[in-house]
Amino acid sequence: NITETQKSTLYLSLMRMMASPNGDRKADIQFHDVLISASQDKLAISLHRALSQFTGYSSTGRQGDDEFYYVENWDEIVQVHAQLYQSVIDGRPEKAAEAVYAHYDFLL
Repeated sequence: NITETQKSTLYLSLMRMMASPNGDRKADIQFHDVLISASQDKLAISLHRALSQFTGYSSTGRQGDDEFYYVENWDEIVQVHAQLYQSVIDGRPEKAAEAVYAHYDFLL
């Protein structure tokens, strides 16, 4: 279950992502941190922590990498996040899972 505070944080993170034409690392990471936390899925939380450690990214950021975070296809990534957000808000976990897989397929 996702709390109203978590929904608000997801929304604000998504709005910051939409407002940034070249990518907003902190908003992106915050979006994922909240989403994973709300899932209460121990495996997803462990994988998220491992990926964060591997990449060096966390909600507090990775020092000196703001320039590195430029993403050429940012608009497409934001659209996938918007689909994920809407699925969560609508209470449709199967659609949220599809959006997560689309996000990772898109990045890999």
